[in-house]
Amino acid sequence: MWVLAMIVAIVIVASWQVFRYNQQQSDAIKRATAAASQEITSRQVVVTLAGVSGNTGNTGNTGNTGSVSAKPAKASPQKTQPSEIRATPAQLRSWVRFQPDRSQKGKVRAKVQFQPEKVAAWMTQAAAQLKRAPEKGSRQVDATGHLVRLLKDPVSGVKIKDLAKSTSQLMKSLQDGKREVKIELRTESAPGGFDDTVVPTPPLAYQAQPTQVWVDVNLSNHTTAVYRGNQPVYGPIPMVNGHPQAPTRQGVFQVYAKVDHQIMRGIGWNGPYEEAAPWIAYFSGDYALHGAPWRHTFVWEPEKGSHGCINMAVADAKQVFDLVSIGTVVVVHQ
Repeated sequence: MWVLAMIVAIVIVASWQVFRYNQQQSDAIKRATAAASQEITSRQVVVTLAGVSGNTGNTGNTGNTGSVSAKPAKASPQKTQPSEIRATPAQLRSWVRFQPDRSQKGKVRAKVQFQPEKVAAWMTQAAAQLKRAPEKGSRQVDATGHLVRLLKDPVSGVKIKDLAKSTSQLMKSLQDGKREVKIELRTESAPGGFDDTVVPTPPLAYQAQPTQVWVDVNLSNHTTAVYRGNQPVYGPIPMVNGHPQAPTRQGVFQVYAKVDHQIMRGIGWNGPYEEAAPWIAYFSGDYALHGAPWRHTFVWEPEKGSHGCINMAVADAKQVFDLVSIGTVVVVHQ
């Protein structure tokens, strides 16, 4: 009997030792996993957009019948669009799988294994939040496609390029143990385009000789165009004319001075002003056609009218400047 009792005792002690060893190993693995998890969740992973290439808007010039496309206006970004996406600690933790590592004698560590499919899924979600759908602008055009009036600027969208490459970059940074990772997603512009409404061609406000170059300034449609006879040479393009408290002078005038660049100063309807204006063609006193680099849109809004001059996108102003000469007729009308 005593032999059997001894065997039972040995089995019990051995079982306890195995249990105790396993418990110690389990506790060691838990501690190692907790430490590894804390290290992972303390990392900083940020995804943002690299510079967006391409156009972000358009001044509405159709480029038809000899006219040249104007430099796009800068479009306002959507107010709710996030500028970056940060991975939360919970998201970081969900990307990894921990495996016991007993490669070092007497030590138990948690081997971190990043799961590519989890990281890729998060990157896809982040890209979806950062991309922006384009918004169409609105304009009235005549039957030939020439601009009659610009009603709303388009807003270009943002498309994500090479997401797989960016995801691989993130995976490598994570596997290399980098604590702060910033990934800039490559992007390209997604043009907004226009919804066009065809309307009748406005009647010409001036009867010119067939070869005569003249400038039409339409205060009703807020456009400027250069004509030769009755044919458009450039435009019509959108412009901003005088504020209701500083209306643009109407009548038939002639360009009497051309200035490449000038600092325009004065006291306007909204107080003192000082602006650097390029490509200036004076046609009546202080009234002029000129570029307005400080404007990001040329959609007419009465409360954002000029001090009386005709404000155009800089590229448009340069084209008009080059086409007119001293003595060129400028017709300003409703």
